[in-house]
Amino acid sequence: MSNTAQPRAWVAAIQIEKRLRAELKKNSFWHRTVRELRTALHHAYESTIFADFQFAQANEVEQQLWKSCFYKPIEEFRSRLRVAQQAAQGVTALAGATPEEALEQSAMLTTAYTKFLASAEEAYKRLVARLQWELGDVGAAVEVPSGEMQALQQAAPPSAGKGNTAIATAVHRCLIYLGDICRYRSQVVRPKEEQERALAYYQQAASVLPTSGNPYNQMAVVAYYGSDELRAVYYYFRSLGVSCPFVTARENLLLLFERNRARYAKLPPRPPGPGQGITPGDVATRMVRLAGLMFDRINLEQLTPTRAAAIAALRQLLGE
Repeated sequence: MSNTAQPRAWVAAIQIEKRLRAELKKNSFWHRTVRELRTALHHAYESTIFADFQFAQANEVEQQLWKSCFYKPIEEFRSRLRVAQQAAQGVTALAGATPEEALEQSAMLTTAYTKFLASAEEAYKRLVARLQWELGDVGAAVEVPSGEMQALQQAAPPSAGKGNTAIATAVHRCLIYLGDICRYRSQVVRPKEEQERALAYYQQAASVLPTSGNPYNQMAVVAYYGSDELRAVYYYFRSLGVSCPFVTARENLLLLFERNRARYAKLPPRPPGPGQGITPGDVATRMVRLAGLMFDRINLEQLTPTRAAAIAALRQLLGE
């Protein structure tokens, strides 16, 4: 396709991407010039989406917007935070800094990182609202400040009808990104609160596009890192059981089963007798092992005793 057939904003985005890559070779990802280019790139990509939505979908503009303007900085923040935190604990050295200095740097990075995630969340909430206002409502609900929503509505007329599958796919993708932003934030501040917010976004994504397995895979990740293996297995199964399964969910599930196998090996073949105590965690470990045997269909000779022990443990936990 020639440049004359491409949205002007797309042509600008390509040039800004080149400048951004060149600048990153000379300066930090948080250098003022880099941040200004990233902001300009964000504007160019978003302008492309609304200038020619069909073109934007065909050229994966939303994915490029996320990767270049948000995901790459997030990965850089996470990498630098890991190094600073390890140095603060005395595990590794940080350019000759003392553990105290590394701790101070970790705190500064955390502050900058959480501010960046907050701005990213606001940007994607505005994008979800704008997509539905201009291109068609698909039922997603996000909170946008009234002043910003009013400005958005004054800038363009509302869509004449409901959004189609393409609009739903775009909004669904944005909701996934919103969930990911909250999930990343849960790793540095307010773990429980941010995990719940991430799940709420993923659930909306699943509601907007029920055929997609992606939201369920993300829910499984949240459950797993919240030490709820059994719930993670449920979500991974759902991720694989829809008409558009999330293929990576299978690899994630097999890895979960492999890790569970080691914990299961430490349990007695049968649960302890009545009155000797059993925990929900023991029951979950047995149930996950049972699910693993049925899923990969290896070592099926273990299926019957594993099932009997899992059911016995569950009954004991329930007081039967």
